[in-house]
Amino acid sequence: MSDEPLTTPAHAVLRWCRERPQAVAVIEHGVPYSYATLARNIVQMAKALSGAGLGPRKLLGIECDWYYPSLVQILACEVLGAAHVAMSSPT
Repeated sequence: MSDEPLTTPAHAVLRWCRERPQAVAVIEHGVPYSYATLARNIVQMAKALSGAGLGPRKLLGIECDWYYPSLVQILACEVLGAAHVAMSSPT
């Protein structure tokens, strides 16, 4: 890997995707997700959230039982310059 500084986790994912796209980034419930898949999902989510009006100085509440979709949403918020907050349903 190069010595260029990483400014955000999303930048790191995109860098690792360029350098090792097939390397495993996340494993959840026995399902491996490569850096290429993670980067593709982040871009898709960012497009969807942007289309729904999310952008800089906006806030997204994230509630999800699975780690991977939450990770994708968090990194997509980062790409868009939006903030995010973890939410949980009342018990």
